[in-house]
Amino acid sequence: MTSEETRLYVMVVDMGGDIRHFKIEISSKLMRRISGVQTGCPTPIDLVMSVPLPLRFMAEAAEKHMHALLAEHHVTGEWFAFNMKLPEHKAAFHAAAKAALDRQLGPDWAWSYADMKIVRSAMAATRSKERQNLLHAYRMAKGLPMW
Repeated sequence: MTSEETRLYVMVVDMGGDIRHFKIEISSKLMRRISGVQTGCPTPIDLVMSVPLPLRFMAEAAEKHMHALLAEHHVTGEWFAFNMKLPEHKAAFHAAAKAALDRQLGPDWAWSYADMKIVRSAMAATRSKERQNLLHAYRMAKGLPMW
């Protein structure tokens, strides 16, 4: 992903039961957004799927269009609730994605899926490195031995 590329993405969270919550938004820093959302989410993010759009305004338009088409499933902010066991809920999500993204990209787009095992490992490694850096800075500032 280039620094200019913006992605429309969907994060899926299973909060128990039949309902799954979908966060539909855009970002040019997808890993940072996944980490930030996961920090505030009480259960693990199950799935992240995204589509790159060449210009930010195209991603914004696709996001706005999906939100409008899925208004009846809106929960709060950029979160939507679906019972994916119900065919009409599946159909509503897929139809909204197709309409919004076809309008911006034409019919030849496809979701990219993040491997959440790799994402979680990368987030843990980043947090570990950040803790090490903070501890090192603290010890330096206090004049403490490094180990």
